[in-house]
Amino acid sequence: MKYKNKIIVGLIILVIAVAALYFKEQLIPNSWMNKESIKPATPRTVTMKFFNQWLEERKSTTTTPYESGLLQSTVLTDEVRLQIERAHANRVRGDVDPVLCLPKIPNRIDGEDISISDNKAVVLVKPRDKSITTEHQAVVSLTLVGDQWLITKLDCMVGEMMAEKEFDFEKSGVLLKNSIEAPYSKENWHLVYEQETEAGYVVPLTFNTESICVSTDSKESVCDTNTLTETTKVFIQAGMTETGAVVKRMTFE
Repeated sequence: MKYKNKIIVGLIILVIAVAALYFKEQLIPNSWMNKESIKPATPRTVTMKFFNQWLEERKSTTTTPYESGLLQSTVLTDEVRLQIERAHANRVRGDVDPVLCLPKIPNRIDGEDISISDNKAVVLVKPRDKSITTEHQAVVSLTLVGDQWLITKLDCMVGEMMAEKEFDFEKSGVLLKNSIEAPYSKENWHLVYEQETEAGYVVPLTFNTESICVSTDSKESVCDTNTLTETTKVFIQAGMTETGAVVKRMTFE
């Protein structure tokens, strides 16, 4: 009799344990239980996902990355997106691809981590094709914003040297003069811009008879600083000096 009672008690305990396990799985979502096993995307993963998709669409016969909407990817900052769009719009025969930074589209590409910290990373992207011998490569800078790595800068390099650019300084931002704060002078116009998701950068602007302004309807003329207004959004292409940027071309956006 005692033996039967022990069996009954054992069965009851087993039923309770099974039921407790069942209700635990029902009440606690698997996503919570596995939260620690879900790792955020690495800078190289983010970079290569975008670059490989770009490569596939460059090789496609039915679409391009400019038509597919790829440029609206959330991994790109506005600055990088505009940089790619402008390079494409002004591209001439012989220019490298503005993303891959290659004169010839490869079959495959590969990424290599150059540096990484808590919130900054640099990834090098280059072709894997044995048939392509080139020193061209893309240097991709990323910044961790919240829990997502964003591509905040894209530079084309040849070997260990940065590819030569027509302008020393190319940035979008807003114009300020009267509302600029010290130590900047209210006698000069300034460009206030964002760099790698960090706002508040300022550069004094100098205009001369060779400074060309491009209106929103694409008409070009020598810049007249008397017609400029505060907080106007512009894209500046300039040469750099110790005192600031000498405007060569200013496009109103």
